Amino acid sequence: MKQSLLLLLLLTVLSTPAVSFPGYVGLYADAEHENFAYCPAAGIFYPIEMWIWFMPGANGQMCAEFGVVYPANLIQTTVTYNNDLISVFLGDFTAGFSACYNTCQYNWHWVAHQTLYVTSPDAGHVAIGPHGDTGVYQVATCSPGYPLDDIWEIAQLYYNDPCPPGP
Repeated sequence: MKQSLLLLLLLTVLSTPAVSFPGYVGLYADAEHENFAYCPAAGIFYPIEMWIWFMPGANGQMCAEFGVVYPANLIQTTVTYNNDLISVFLGDFTAGFSACYNTCQYNWHWVAHQTLYVTSPDAGHVAIGPHGDTGVYQVATCSPGYPLDDIWEIAQLYYNDPCPPGP
């Protein structure tokens, strides 16, 4: 009896489809993708850094398609792309940006870094938004045929917000 129950349990586990997790995208204030806020404010006119990081889902990531939503009190300046990773890119962050990589990615990777200038003491945040042509943000996976998949935004870049209390 115990062997039958064990065999039934084993067959159930083996027949259950693998759980797939989505990919993630986030805007960070540092190259280590640990900090997503500038606080306290450093004055009325000061620079902040924005890094765009991805963590691919279970099926990897070959391309990314997204936009960036900027508040009115930011000036966009220099963009540096991860040329060691990106083989081709089209567009810009405001209208819609698409990038494909030299090889499939399975770990955290940054796509671009941009310097922004805060022009007022008003609190705000930068967010991932849809690509202007497709109306979504998504990735091409590394599965055969490179099918498209959703990604989840996990971090927005905040500035001029009060810092959370320390430990």
